[in-house]
Amino acid sequence: MPFKINCPVCGIELRVKPSKVKRQKNVFCSRKCKYSYQKGKPTWNDGMKGIYNLSEEHKENIKKSIKDNPKIKATQFKKGFKWSEKNKSKRIDTIKERKSLSGEKNGMYGRSKEKNPNWQGGLSYWRKEFYNSIPYKEWQKGVFKRDNYKCQICQTTKRGGKILHAHHIKSFAKYPELRLNINNGLTLCNTCHSKVHSKQFQIGKIITTSLLMEF
Repeated sequence: MPFKINCPVCGIELRVKPSKVKRQKNVFCSRKCKYSYQKGKPTWNDGMKGIYNLSEEHKENIKKSIKDNPKIKATQFKKGFKWSEKNKSKRIDTIKERKSLSGEKNGMYGRSKEKNPNWQGGLSYWRKEFYNSIPYKEWQKGVFKRDNYKCQICQTTKRGGKILHAHHIKSFAKYPELRLNINNGLTLCNTCHSKVHSKQFQIGKIITTSLLMEF
């Protein structure tokens, strides 16, 4: 049965699961309250030594690496990493146990870019770039504000524990001229958004709200 507790910042009443109360010392109603509560307080690693306090030489090496390659990724620091014999044998045992195919035995081995049936001409990079752009963020915020930060199908809000998405009513891919049109946006929670894009609802086409609620 949910507990009734108050937000330590604004005092609003919240209903949360007992397990959440056990895990967390404080439960907040929003990120804004959480950030205001944490402001000015020391961080968990404040004053810790060792790997958290890098030497000046180490910092200079990192700066030099980034300067030489501005597009460097965190994963590239492990480039050249070699598995130990113990890890190799453990991996082999796992593959045998799960009867999964690895390496050249896997049907998708070496099938990158054009060779992969799911490849769409490198769309993922520019899509991510577009989703991180300021015009898209402003469009998303405008859609949320117009819909009062509420899912237009199940009427839930962020305080209901759901993540809100800005759904394109007319396809993002087929109607590029409407991508930043606020009238082409609809606020949905993550659950309803996944249902809308399911095969049953014809990839993004909302048939009726009542039908979707019964899904």
